[in-house]
Order: sequence, then C-alpha cells, then structure tokens
Amino acid sequence: MEIQTFILAGTIRYCERHRNYTATQLSACSFAPEDAKFPFCLTVNWLLVLAQTNRYASEPVTLRFHTVDSNNNKIAGPAGELIGSFAYGQKFQTKQGEADFTFPSPGDYRIDFFTGDSIAPVYAYHIEVTSEGFNPPP
Repeated sequence: MEIQTFILAGTIRYCERHRNYTATQLSACSFAPEDAKFPFCLTVNWLLVLAQTNRYASEPVTLRFHTVDSNNNKIAGPAGELIGSFAYGQKFQTKQGEADFTFPSPGDYRIDFFTGDSIAPVYAYHIEVTSEGFNPPP
C-alpha cells in the first residue's frame, strides 16, 4: 500500500459527475481558540489517496497521527488512528474524513503521520497555536 496524496484541508468537495475531489489545502497553519481557552481542540478535514500493488488483494490501511510539541519533540495531545481496507478489485482508493487535534497551550506543534507500524513519519504538518487571532503584518 502506498500513499499517493495526503492533505489536511479547509474544505473538501466531491464532484459526482467527474468522480473527483477538490480540496482547499490549509495554507495558513496558525490557529487560535475563539474563547482563548486551552486545551484547544481543532477539527480538520483530511483527504487521502491510496494505491495498492495488487488490485485483487484487500490490503489493510492504517494511518496513525501524533500531535508533537516542536520545541521539545514530546507528544502533546492524544494519538489518533484512521483504519480501513481496500475493496477487492480496486487499484486506487480515496478516503476523506475529519480528525481532531488537541493542543494543551499556545506554541509550535507538528502533526506527524505514520503508516502501519512504521516508526518514521510519512507526513508532517507544522502548526502554530496562539492565544490570540492571527494578525498578518501591515
């Protein structure tokens, strides 16, 4: 099993007519809780495109994620897991859903994604969590 694409997205739409997905990838990864209270839980859409080498097998699909404090590399929030399997006869499969990430306090974080039992992340997203809203410079 191979990950073709994995994105955290602001929005994801499926077009039935063309049988494809359109996703707006997160471009500004700076977030703040509206009420300035911590721990802060952030729900984010995800889109995953997978490929398997043998379309006549039903390979399991496991994607795990950890929220990590970028300053000390320690796990900062509860781990999550996305589990599924390929349908028989499919070479490619697209999955989408939502994931919840918990941040204990303001700071710089990383979301590490792992496949199966791997110990090295296959994807990492860097996220800044502030106590106040993001204000770009003038």
